[in-house]
Amino acid sequence: MRFLAFIFCCFLPNVFAQSVCEQRISVEEELPVGTEVADLDPLFGSCALSHGLSRSTKFQMLESNRYLELRENRSLVMRSRLDREAVCDQEKHCCSVLDCQFKIIFMPVIPSSQNAYFHLDVDISDINDNKPTWIMPLPLYIDQIPLKTISILELSAVGTKIPIPQAIDADAAPENQTAFYRLTEPCNTFSLETDPSLHLLLRERLNYDQQKNYLLTVEASDSGLPEPQRGYLKLNISVQDQNNHAPKLEEVSAHVKVFENNMNVSPILYKIRASDLDSVDQLHYGWAGSASAEIKSLFSLDPRNGEIRLNGMLDYEKRSEYRLPVEVTDGQFTAQGEILVTVINVNDNLPVLKLTALDTVEAVPKELNTAELITGAKMTLKVMENSEPGKWIATLSYEDPDDAELALQPIPKCQLSNDALQIQPLDLPSSSKKRLFKVLTGKEPFDREARSRYNVIIECLDSGVGQAMRQWHPQRPPAAVLSVEIVVLDQNDNPPKFIPSILRVNLTENANIDTLVTQLQ
Repeated sequence: MRFLAFIFCCFLPNVFAQSVCEQRISVEEELPVGTEVADLDPLFGSCALSHGLSRSTKFQMLESNRYLELRENRSLVMRSRLDREAVCDQEKHCCSVLDCQFKIIFMPVIPSSQNAYFHLDVDISDINDNKPTWIMPLPLYIDQIPLKTISILELSAVGTKIPIPQAIDADAAPENQTAFYRLTEPCNTFSLETDPSLHLLLRERLNYDQQKNYLLTVEASDSGLPEPQRGYLKLNISVQDQNNHAPKLEEVSAHVKVFENNMNVSPILYKIRASDLDSVDQLHYGWAGSASAEIKSLFSLDPRNGEIRLNGMLDYEKRSEYRLPVEVTDGQFTAQGEILVTVINVNDNLPVLKLTALDTVEAVPKELNTAELITGAKMTLKVMENSEPGKWIATLSYEDPDDAELALQPIPKCQLSNDALQIQPLDLPSSSKKRLFKVLTGKEPFDREARSRYNVIIECLDSGVGQAMRQWHPQRPPAAVLSVEIVVLDQNDNPPKFIPSILRVNLTENANIDTLVTQLQ
């Protein structure tokens, strides 16, 4: 699996001639802030020469980066802590993969005639900084080791397999992932097996009257060097005195569909139905041992009647399906099943706009993002009067958080409140969710004497606004909006002149010296 933290995109005609230089570097996670990770001179020097630039060309980022920053226009250094596992979790990707990277796009501070762009792929290298762990809901501990209690029937057949949850290792596969499991103490009654999944294998018959409990310790270790990381889990195996019949589920597997962010439907998603031939048995419904803490927080299961209820709204963009492991027990026997909950996507997120001023333009603030926008906030850009029309002063990015299939149109519909500015698409590598635009000055030069300030509203429509969004969010506006103020700087471009240019005055003959004749303006 591979992910890109920043993907610059645009499904548009190639309206601007351009050339792209590409390089790749590897950055180890957890480097100290301020550590230099790359010098752009040796990386892009040769390519810069081939595009009419000098080898010591100064660069600027097309967009700011959360983890890296550019110093002196050529040295790439750590801006903040880079935790590979945290990056993966934030981007909704699993980090048990080797290819984990993000992309940065640079452009020269002084552009060349060839409009060269410089792409840098940054691979995040994993270090073995996490040990295998077992995350247990409401855990109990023995000697600071989590404890899991497992019940097994006294008359269980030799060869019975008891599922054990696998340890979680946040590091990347393969060398830093959990690789080995073993029991720390020898046990004749149980052995630990890993094929096809982690489980205990019953090796001999149980006798409730002779021994009611077994306490085992499972060790998980990875293959990290120089020393592997190890984690432990205590297993309290409780032997249960047995009755004659086990409960049976009417449906071992079931499928339920529910709309995301919809609380108008019945909160009861599913009702587990089971039967038991033992009439005196009281059936108890619950989550199976593999149920995660997230499932238990989003869904509730009534132990008396098997009703599964939705505790809150589901978000398709975070997760599109849930597998609910359930079980029913009569106190001795247990039957297990699974409920698949599929989240149906609706277009419920507005696009996110981010406006970034170029380094050569005076702006306050330098970046404005609708996802973090304070009410009434705007960007002020200062532009010299009489500057050439169509000057590139900022970059606008458009990103739709909704699923790609709901981002219906390839070119977002963006409009400006007046013609002081204009926007044009950037022809860069694209994805289905993000577009980049140039923000340019208008088609006519500014004249400060005619007008010194302009207020421009940039409005981009949600590409997938339709019936579904209006149904779940009738009060939401259908567009994302940014405000920009243009301040026109004065230039000495007007000679002085008399008003009026021809002036007639009357003067009495024999007037005294120093008599005021007229006043010029």
